Amino acid sequence: MIEFLKKYLSSNVEALGWLLSYIIYCNAIDDIVDCKFEKDDKMRRLLVVRTFELAAHIYSSEFYIINMHILFPLMKMAGQSYMDSIILEDSKEVWKRNLGDNLRHEANNITLAVIEIVCGIEKRMEASLELRECSYNTHHDKLGNPC
Repeated sequence: MIEFLKKYLSSNVEALGWLLSYIIYCNAIDDIVDCKFEKDDKMRRLLVVRTFELAAHIYSSEFYIINMHILFPLMKMAGQSYMDSIILEDSKEVWKRNLGDNLRHEANNITLAVIEIVCGIEKRMEASLELRECSYNTHHDKLGNPC
């Protein structure tokens, strides 16, 4: 993934740094939601506090403030899609579980928006399927099961 990001964003260090922070933020939220640590564990409590601290950094960075009109609506919808995925992931209906799995990748649109901001529409279009394939392979085993 890092090579993918460098390929499209190495010309803009601020954009690359902001996006890496956002990806770390999303992964931290996922770790909290998935209860990677015991509820009373100090590591879990520290992760929650550090995630809030990272959010303050993300939402106050110059790159975000300049591009808020593009990024904020996408970030809101990625958050909603993630909440929907949590609701659907344990459904008895296969199609709902599959939909939930797909919705977990909605934040990819933030990556594509940053690529468009930095490189233009043509590069975003070029990057789209490459990103989605990379994301799918990172989050699924060889049989296509979420992992």
